[in-house]
Parts: sequence; C-alpha cells; structure tokens
Amino acid sequence: MTADAYATAFMAMGLEAACRMAESVPEIAYYVIYTDEAGVHRVKMSPKLEEMIVGKAKRKSEKTNGKDRRGSALEKARTLFQEGYNCAQAVFLTYSDVFGMDTALAARLAASFGGGMGRMREVCGTVSGWR
Repeated sequence: MTADAYATAFMAMGLEAACRMAESVPEIAYYVIYTDEAGVHRVKMSPKLEEMIVGKAKRKSEKTNGKDRRGSALEKARTLFQEGYNCAQAVFLTYSDVFGMDTALAARLAASFGGGMGRMREVCGTVSGWR
C-alpha cells in the first residue's frame, strides 16, 4: 500500500519533484525510464539505487574483469525497453546477472510488473518491488 501511495503522489508531482521527494525518503530508491519532450527514452536512477546496484556490480567486477558497468547498464536497460520488454523487465534484466539469475527466469518474473501501476503505463511496476 505504501508503494501505491508513493506512486500516486509521484505521478501527480511530475518527474523532477517526484525524484526530489523520493531522494528525501531513506527507504526509497528509484530507477525511472521515461520519454523526454523530443520522444527519446531516458533513464534516471537515484543515488541510493546506483550505490546499491553499482556497488554490488563493482564488487562483482573486482572478482571478474574490473569493468565499471554504469554506462553499459543504462544503455542495456534502454535497449531492452526499445526491443519490446516492458519497463520492469528492462530494469530487472539489466541487473539479473549481478544476482546470478537466469535471464529467461528474470524476464518471466518481471513480466507481471510491466505496464505500470494499475496497468496505466505511467509509474513503472518495478517500484512495487522495492522496500
């Protein structure tokens, strides 16, 4: 219920105000895929989520090839979204390897969160998974 309340408030506030509010609440980390005025798909990640994901990926990369994946992760999520995966799948699939999850399984698990809250195609259903 808390995620639904935040999602409703964020939709009413608009992107920038919602991001500022989300960053002021310690329990919220976000990753937003949106379309700008020119029709270009963009992504915005909270500093908290970036540290959670990039920090884990960085620790993993230190054990593998040492590459920083921030730029490639943003591009991968954007590409997956443009290929037809829903927003939740694009985010989840981008980081499924960090957590050792099979790509096909990750796509199936995230599919039900696509279409946004209430299937309105606005706030991505991925936010409902964060606590």
